[in-house]
Amino acid sequence: MSYPNSVRLKTEQLVTGSQLAHPLYFENELQVLPAGTFITAAIKSQLIERGITYGFLHEVDAAKMSAAGDLSSAAPSTPSPSTSQSATGWANIRQSLSQQSSALSKQVAKLSERVPNKVINLGPPLKARSQRPTSEPYSDQKQQRLVKQYATTKRLMD
Repeated sequence: MSYPNSVRLKTEQLVTGSQLAHPLYFENELQVLPAGTFITAAIKSQLIERGITYGFLHEVDAAKMSAAGDLSSAAPSTPSPSTSQSATGWANIRQSLSQQSSALSKQVAKLSERVPNKVINLGPPLKARSQRPTSEPYSDQKQQRLVKQYATTKRLMD
């Protein structure tokens, strides 16, 4: 079975850590993973345990995974990259993650230089700053109106 704009691939070839822009389908148009799903090792093993050894992946997602180096031989036919290609793909991913990690560490260091690490007490506690409602007695007119409303409501409820 073939889907338009899709590539058939083995479940093991899904790149761990990648996010699907489109759903992953199995035969008979059964959606296995929805769009937006992050591929994890646990998801891959669950698919294999359930007998889903291949799926139909949108070519956009296949291109992203191919750029990561894991699906370099992805094609409409069943892809089967060699072990060396897969190892090279993982090496590229590790190198990319290492570079991103070091860049993120540098950004955190710059931010920590600019942001003070102290908590500044800006005044008295919130309880002391909040205004408490004053309790002023009702005016005679308002009290008479409230008593009349209460009596009417009580009579209607009984």
